[in-house]
Parts: sequence; C-alpha cells; structure tokens
Amino acid sequence: MYGWPIRIDRGGQCLFACLQFRCEHCSESATQSMSSVKSWLVETGRALLPVVWLTVAWILLFEIFRVILIVATWYLHGDATLALLGEAMVRGLRFDLSVAVKLIAPFAAWRIWRPSPVRVERNIVWAVFAVVAFLSIFAMTSEVEFYKEFQMRLGPLVFEYFGKPEHNQIVASMIWSGYPVIRWMLVCFAFWALFVWIFGKIFLKSESTYGWQAGSMATVVWVVITVLAFRGGWQRDPLRWGNAFFSQSTYANHMTQNGVFALMDTIKGLTKKKKKANAPWTKGMTPEEAIRVTREMVMLSGETLVDPATYPLLRRSPPCKMEVKKRPKNVVLVIMESFSARFCGATGASFGATPRYDALAERGFLFDRAFSVGTHTAQGVMAALCAFPSLPGYDALMRETMASQPFRSLPAVLSDNGFQSLFIYNGLLSWDNKEGFFRNHGVQRFIGLSDFKNPTFLDPVWGVSDHDVF
Repeated sequence: MYGWPIRIDRGGQCLFACLQFRCEHCSESATQSMSSVKSWLVETGRALLPVVWLTVAWILLFEIFRVILIVATWYLHGDATLALLGEAMVRGLRFDLSVAVKLIAPFAAWRIWRPSPVRVERNIVWAVFAVVAFLSIFAMTSEVEFYKEFQMRLGPLVFEYFGKPEHNQIVASMIWSGYPVIRWMLVCFAFWALFVWIFGKIFLKSESTYGWQAGSMATVVWVVITVLAFRGGWQRDPLRWGNAFFSQSTYANHMTQNGVFALMDTIKGLTKKKKKANAPWTKGMTPEEAIRVTREMVMLSGETLVDPATYPLLRRSPPCKMEVKKRPKNVVLVIMESFSARFCGATGASFGATPRYDALAERGFLFDRAFSVGTHTAQGVMAALCAFPSLPGYDALMRETMASQPFRSLPAVLSDNGFQSLFIYNGLLSWDNKEGFFRNHGVQRFIGLSDFKNPTFLDPVWGVSDHDVF
C-alpha cells in the first residue's frame, strides 16, 4: 500500500477510484519495464548479429572446401558410401565451429565493443582479416593435392621437408613442376576475394548503436559460445583429432576432419617440441651414441636393419618356424590399472593381495624382467599395443596430431591374419584420445563407459568396476 488517505464514500466509490488509479500506475510501470528489457535484448541481438553471420560464413566456407576435397579425391574413397560421407560432413561441423570461433575471436571482441568505428580503424581490421582469411583458404586449397599425394589431412608432414633453405628450394621446385599450382592459386584467390568482400559487407559496413549494458551481455553470451565451440561441446575432454574417427572407413574419418584445425594443432605441437628441445635430458649424449646404445638394447639375435640411415631402428626379424594351426586361438590382452609388481605375490610381495594372479603365474609364463614404460595409462596402453616407448616430453602422445601417422600395432597385425579386434575400457573412450587413436590403428570395435548397462559399481570419473568389465 502507498499509505494514501482514503475516505470511504457511499457505496465505496472513492476507494474504488483510488485503487483503480494504483492499478493503472502499476500496469504502466510494468509495461515500461517490459519495454526496457525488450529493448535491451534487441540491442544485445544487434551487437551479436554481425559476429554470428561471420561465424556462419566461415562454417559454410569449410563445408564447401570439404565438398571440393571429396570430389577431387573421390577415386580414393574405398568403401566409404555417400551416406557415410554425409555423416562425416555433419560430424565435421564440430571441427568447423571450433576453428571458426578461434579465427574470429579478436574480430568479435572488436565488433561488439566498437559498433561504429572510424574509417582508419576499419581499414586496419580489414587488412588483418584479409591475411587470416588468405592463410586459411590457402591451406584448404593446398590440402587437396596434399591429400592426393599422402592420403592424410594437413599435419606434421607439411613441415617435414621445410627445414633448411636448400631443401626449401628443392621442395618448392618439385611442387611447381609436379602440381597445377596456377590453377589452384586462381581458385584460392577467387574464394579469398569473395570471402573478404562478404566480410566487408556483413561485418564492417553495418553500424549499430547500443549501450554498454547490451555490449556487456553480448560479450558474456559470445564468450560462453566460444568456450563451448572451442572445446567441441560440454564433454569432459576437449575436441581432438581422434573425435573424427567414428567409422571403419579411413577416408570418411579423414573427411570429418578440418584441415585448418589439424594445421593449428600441429603448429601448437611443434611449438611445444621446440621448448622440449632445450630440455636438460636432450644434452646427455650425441644422437649417434643414443642410436648405438638403443640398438644394443632392442635388437635381438638374427635381426637385421632395413635402412639404418633413414630408419635407425627399423629391423627385419628372421621368419618364425612355429607350426601354424588351422584355427588360431583367441588372443586376450588384459591391461590392469595400478597393478604394481611391488604389491604382487608372484613378483615377491608378501601382502597376499593377489592369490588368483599368483596361481595364473605358476601355470603360465611370468616375465619378471619386464618394466613399465611410464606411470600413466596412455603410456602403458600405447606401449603394449604399438610397442612404442614413452619418450621424454611426449607423455601424452596419443592426444597429439603427430600420433595420426602410421604405427605398426598389434591389432593391425592380428587383423592382417584374420582376427577381429575389440577394445574394452571401463571409462570414457575419449579419455587420452583412446578411441580416436586405436580406431586409426587397427581396432574395429569399442566398448566403453556408455555401453555398460546397470553396472554393480559406477564412479563418475573412473567408470565401472573391473568386475563389470570382466
């Protein structure tokens, strides 16, 4: 109540008049508030609109180049069907959106907070964007011939041959002589000119006026969108190259990827590699001495080196003389988390904690001089299935783009001999990029956390219990 003096007249007419005035006053105030909120939301939308349109333009550009890549390399498609490639394009939107928000992040912040910039400012922004757009479009254009040659998306191999000036000249000469450089450069410039023109129309020419409140709200909204798109969604692990491997078709998996995403990931990895190159452990011995010592450690009797100059450890083993049976037995490799030798009775521990394992060790073979390659699951799994050691500075190799290159793996060897492979893990298959890495290296089927129905125990971080797995 407002505390107004009210005189009740005949039939309560005076009271009714006062209350009616109060209701009309409240209604008018509510209408003004709603109008203010609506105006604020409209201004926020106006601040975000150019940024949204630019994001859509980038995604369309990525999809167009994905189609160009598919058409140009169709003869390499193998068993990939049109339906599978359609799914690859849809899944590829996650990578496209992730790259798009990275590329436009500084331009988005500038556009939201500078809705009416001066001419000089616009010209500077246009020039910077033109450089970013050209580098991205040039990378996607170059990727067509790159994929034809190597059957892989842009990655570490791009920088492999550009190490010394004399090598750069030779490689550049080979590219000029062996590929339709002029044709693809014309395509590159055509897309670049069109894209920069679109940028000028939808991003620079439009002017808006809104208050700082709308600008602040637009910034908050766009930061949330950027973080989600950058990570590829709400999931615990960020988007990695392995998320593109969703099928048994390598070609379809490759088409899911985004070349600019892979290139940015590679540059990030190379930057880390340069920092690691100055680590103290790299100064311990010369490369020649390291190769000699390693050969003495790993080479077995009868093994010969294939190409010592190029592949220091690639060796050929003598043929196996074991009798080959008609029907091979199943091969089951069990990797147990945190199963340390110091707690195991078969290796000398007195706790009595592993009676079943000790019994198995007595009936079978126990390698009591085998040592772990590291302290993390990813290192042990990669070593067990790919015979690849954990190198200093590369303790999370499966996550990095360089891990997409060929490895000789146990699943691939067994697959070549008629086996079907199945990888069972009690947690998230995306953890450490397990599914993406091993799907690319021979594993055909996967069972992970989401496939266990009504487990007896479920930890939100580590997954179901070993009992449920077995």
